[in-house]
Amino acid sequence: MHSNLLKLLFASVAAVGSVSAALVTSAESSVSSYDAIIVGAGVAGNVVAERLAGSGAKTLLLERGPASTAKSGGTHFMPFNDTVTIFDVPAFAFSIVLADPNAYYRDTPHTTGYLFGGGGLMWVPPAEHDINDNWPTGWEYDDIKQAYERVESLNPGTTMPSGNGERYDYEPGAFGLFSDLLGNEGWTHVDAIEQPNEKHLVYSYPPQNVAAGEGIRAGPPHVYFSLALENENFSHQLNANVTRVIRDGGLVTGVEVENEDGSRSNISLNEGGKVILTAGVFGTSRILFNSGIGPIEQIETVENGTTGVTLPDRKQWIELPVGERIRDHPIVTLLVDTSSSDFTFFNNSALYFGTPDSKDIELYNTEASGVIAQSQQRILPWTSVTGSDNRTRHIQLTIAGQQEGQLSVKVYLTHGLTSTGTIAIEANGTMTWAQEPWYNTEGDISAAVAFVDEFRGYLEGSRTLELTASQRNLTSRELVLGGYGTGLHFAGSAVIGEVNDGGSVVDLDTKVWGTQNLFVADASFHADVPTGNIQAQVAIMAEHAAGKIISCRV
Repeated sequence: MHSNLLKLLFASVAAVGSVSAALVTSAESSVSSYDAIIVGAGVAGNVVAERLAGSGAKTLLLERGPASTAKSGGTHFMPFNDTVTIFDVPAFAFSIVLADPNAYYRDTPHTTGYLFGGGGLMWVPPAEHDINDNWPTGWEYDDIKQAYERVESLNPGTTMPSGNGERYDYEPGAFGLFSDLLGNEGWTHVDAIEQPNEKHLVYSYPPQNVAAGEGIRAGPPHVYFSLALENENFSHQLNANVTRVIRDGGLVTGVEVENEDGSRSNISLNEGGKVILTAGVFGTSRILFNSGIGPIEQIETVENGTTGVTLPDRKQWIELPVGERIRDHPIVTLLVDTSSSDFTFFNNSALYFGTPDSKDIELYNTEASGVIAQSQQRILPWTSVTGSDNRTRHIQLTIAGQQEGQLSVKVYLTHGLTSTGTIAIEANGTMTWAQEPWYNTEGDISAAVAFVDEFRGYLEGSRTLELTASQRNLTSRELVLGGYGTGLHFAGSAVIGEVNDGGSVVDLDTKVWGTQNLFVADASFHADVPTGNIQAQVAIMAEHAAGKIISCRV
């Protein structure tokens, strides 16, 4: 839904409030070559760009899509507040696609951000076990602690998004109902920001990526981007679709960009310069394939395809397992009816298709508070279960209002899962699944089924909550295998490794094997998925990677 239509929907409400974000247009630099080119302006890209520019490197941050937030130059301003865009407002959460359907890739298997900053709102700091279980030497918790602390200091996240220190639509509401339900089963209340290691039989107010007191999304695209803009070494360009890196053997000399009119042009690196890919699991893999790096089968598809990409000579192809070992959090959504008179439901659709309550608007505009200043989720619980292979898997739940008298309980299978997938490229450049990454091991299936069984047992003892009639008629295994979807928390398509033994794509400095100056710093190189939403881990690992990239000599 475009901003002009939103303005019509909200025509009866007009207010200019105290919530604000500085408008900055996309920087057009006169510099012809750079010391560092970062491809992709999501969470990782903004972290790495700020760090590289701060090191003294002439740095260019490229983003395939348009601006989003007001700070990045976005123009989808809210009718009830013309200082923030729909991408700034926390209540829109994952529904921001309504603002601009063109801001998402159509050439990947799933919704993928095609705009500055990405779109995540939950901010779950990783537990120590998320890092220590499977990450290699130099990347364990003690190694990344300094990076962790810098991210925490700049972007701590919050369980109290409203500037006035009050929570809205939690109690009574979903938090009250489910904290009672879980509390009766021995679960305890923690603060997911302050107690990140507590991830078994616990629940928390939602840890949100909100700038408390400002009423807008926080995160690296907000915080790190602001710092980068203050640095004369930094410039950025939007609507710049990088098709490939230009290389001579292992030396990368620049990148090729497809412009809005379909033409292609090159951006050069200075001697000793570096290219860092932060285009996401699908985007980074595509650029590597197009650059003659990856499985031979995928490079040959590019060679014989219709995109017109110029590959290096076949003798310069670098065979690596790009696109393999991808993991994701699968989600099963349970629908729970409630007869509780204490249950309230904030209808987020009023923000899109009707007129929001004037009191909510006033609260947001004057105090950066209320339901518009917070996420749609109302409670996040975590626990762990054991699969048929005796391996521990972690579970995250996100619980929110679905409709009047009904709530959605999303069950995420997270850290410890063993299913992996593989992505491939088609002749027209579209990314697709060669193998999907969800529930392809019995251990994962049995663990998810065990938790759904456990949760159904909780509901059977409740007087106010029960599964909908249609779901009650299904077995737990049918619920798991018949209705799962993606968590959009993809990781591992260019995984990190200590040695180039055919199982990894980048080394311990995140440099692509066989190259001198090509690096990967987004979730593509991650060794595993965390227990919660992946955004905080992406920022922390990008911080740590940036330090290694800066220190790495070309």
